[in-house]
Amino acid sequence: MSRAIIQSQKAIVAASNDTGSFKTTNIDLNLINNVQNASFSIAFPHEKSKQLGRQDFSIDNTFIQPDVELTLSYIPEPKLQNEINSNFISGGNSYTTSVQALAGSLPKNTNFLIINSPDDGKDALDSVTVGGSAVDLTGFEAAAFGNCFLTSYGLTYGVNSLPIVTTSYVASNAKFEKLTGTSMESPAINLLQGNNNNVGLLNFTFDNGIKDPKVLTPNDPNSSISFENLQVGGQAISGSHLVQSLDMSVALQRVSNYGFGSDFSYDRKAEMPADGSFSISSLVSGYGNGNITGILDTEQTYGFDLVLGSENPNMLAFSERFSQWSLQDSDGPMSIVSENNADPNGGNNATLFRANTTDAYALLFSSNSSDVKYIFVEAGKPYTLSAFAKGKGSTIGKSFRLQIWFGVGTATGPSSVGLFTLTDEFQRFEITATPTGSGSIAVRFDITDPSDPADEVFVFGVQFEQNNKATQYLKNDGNKDPKSIKYSISNARLQSYSSSLPVNGRMSFDASFTFPVNETVGLALSGTIY
Repeated sequence: MSRAIIQSQKAIVAASNDTGSFKTTNIDLNLINNVQNASFSIAFPHEKSKQLGRQDFSIDNTFIQPDVELTLSYIPEPKLQNEINSNFISGGNSYTTSVQALAGSLPKNTNFLIINSPDDGKDALDSVTVGGSAVDLTGFEAAAFGNCFLTSYGLTYGVNSLPIVTTSYVASNAKFEKLTGTSMESPAINLLQGNNNNVGLLNFTFDNGIKDPKVLTPNDPNSSISFENLQVGGQAISGSHLVQSLDMSVALQRVSNYGFGSDFSYDRKAEMPADGSFSISSLVSGYGNGNITGILDTEQTYGFDLVLGSENPNMLAFSERFSQWSLQDSDGPMSIVSENNADPNGGNNATLFRANTTDAYALLFSSNSSDVKYIFVEAGKPYTLSAFAKGKGSTIGKSFRLQIWFGVGTATGPSSVGLFTLTDEFQRFEITATPTGSGSIAVRFDITDPSDPADEVFVFGVQFEQNNKATQYLKNDGNKDPKSIKYSISNARLQSYSSSLPVNGRMSFDASFTFPVNETVGLALSGTIY
């Protein structure tokens, strides 16, 4: 019977979930998410030498272990798990705050596996579970790569296309194996000793990963690129250009150090700073004022913020499912009378609340970043809380209150309170606040001064978003995933720009920049959570 060919749906890519490759203990795995391409190559370095008296090579041998080059391309996802697994950034799931690229991760290396299913009619991801026990992969095959050091990271993004990240690695070993059971011997080498003696196993236990990760859409309203005071010969890019595509990359030059007694490089030092490059292609919609000669007199560095947004700006985990909120008061809580009432969007998703005391309210808050109710805000950015509400009976004409509450979490700043008059029709109310310090907050709503237990109000579609005004309401029903990735580039210098105006076309503008990257400056990443 002929052998089945290897196809994309039969393969998964995983990385060891430890900070080091060579371990004498066993290591679990993490899935690499949204992989679009995986490739590898092996170059065999031959040392050649002639001698007097012969025209042939007297020596034509390989004296050191060949380097293995591994390249992975994937669609980025907001939890930045792939970036953590590749050692581009360090940390567990600390993606809510800005993380400096390469900080603390330069000397780290990891193991990668491309695992191939033998079953033509089955998707490989169906064979594994995330966060469960080890799975038996008997009959599967693995191409395993040990001691993988990151050598490059690049992002390509364009209008009407998905963002693609491409990473490259240099590895010390490649191992190919038909699997049996729930583990395999690690491909890692003890680089100081030049062998794999006592190396541990890689368990087929997948601790982290997302089988169906959240995709960052190309034309989402949360996607943006901002420039810092960028003027190029009279062409102001910020606000007057429509960006069509961009490319960003960071190249790490690594020096492989060899010593007597080993075929393997015992270290792969990264030269700092790393070389960062950034280029954009845009359509020109206007001119500013300026001369190209001014660049020579006042050459400056620039900053860029690139935000890749996902579909939902609503940072509240439960925008309609109020049973997950804290309905409270010291005397008696605000209570849910009924759900599935008519809402202003033509559905039946409004909730009827009853205020049982003069200070009953509904609160959504958690100071624990692992809690789905956790709401994180960044200093200096505006945030807007909005909700649809209408009165019933005695509450018509009374006040509905919204509050962005900084006093209970770790964020600092003036709390924002809004009072709005209820009518017998749904209205959308909103308030905005800007924190002075980053951290967790609470949001709440209530009826002010209920006169009796019959005071009731319909509420629908609560939304909290990073914006200075309310945007289109989007339901969020327990999604804790981040809504975006932000790349922050600093200290960029203009290298070149070009512009053209074709017949029957729009004027184009292309510019390229370089920027240095080390463990403290150049490029930072963050994700924002719901």
